[in-house]
Amino acid sequence: MTGPTRRHKSKGGVVNNGCDRRTRHNSNQMALLSYDSPTRWLVKICTKSTLRPALVFAHFDDAPLSAFSVLADTRFDALNIVVCGGKPQNQEPGVWDRQCGFSCSNHAFTHRLQEYEAVNREVRCGSITLDIVDGQYQTGQPDRWDQARRKATVLIRRHRSNVIITHGWRSEHPDHRLVVDLASKVSEELQIPLILTCDRPYFSCSGGQCRSLASRKTTSLTCSFFLHDSDWTTKIRSIALFGSQHSALSAAFGEGWCDEAHLRYECYSLAFLNRGRAI
Repeated sequence: MTGPTRRHKSKGGVVNNGCDRRTRHNSNQMALLSYDSPTRWLVKICTKSTLRPALVFAHFDDAPLSAFSVLADTRFDALNIVVCGGKPQNQEPGVWDRQCGFSCSNHAFTHRLQEYEAVNREVRCGSITLDIVDGQYQTGQPDRWDQARRKATVLIRRHRSNVIITHGWRSEHPDHRLVVDLASKVSEELQIPLILTCDRPYFSCSGGQCRSLASRKTTSLTCSFFLHDSDWTTKIRSIALFGSQHSALSAAFGEGWCDEAHLRYECYSLAFLNRGRAI
């Protein structure tokens, strides 16, 4: 996440413990009620017998927050690519790192990298970091973003990924929006489906009604999943490992930013089918 660009106060919703084996959907979207996990849903809509997902997210904690159930599903060989994994050159902490209590950018980067590695050990997922510097330290970097896109393309092709999962079109964080653009271009080049997620904790989906994926680009398959107890327990344990950001997240999103109403639902939307064709 590495800091919200503005405070977003989510309303959350009443958690329905009876909906853990159902997929909620908006009235103008296709109903897919027989899938009890995101990975089973992805297998169906991507028409693949198995998944090799590439999760392309901006910051160390973004995939665990928004797409944990796919990240941690050991049945599939997932690859987690963190695009903004570059080390800052200046010593002064950025705005978000200062809010997290760091007085030195190197200390913040090293500490957050250690947290990320601890989460990787928890979920046992392959991961690679690219060298884009977090936007709180450096903005723009058009040449570096183009290089990152080319490198991500090579990595995803080498991994033989058959689906890309990334942030949603309506992401509020500038880094997230740049990563969505990067991932969509890679999807088109490799001709594999692109899946969007709701950015947590910026958005919460009350009762599984997805509120963040409606966008300038039409998607006809959008589903929200209520995580099973085992997945939810593991997700919370993993999110706890990003402890350096908890106080700043509470200040930005409220004390309940990591409760069930905010994090137990995960939303996925099919944006592109093969050959980059929007649906």
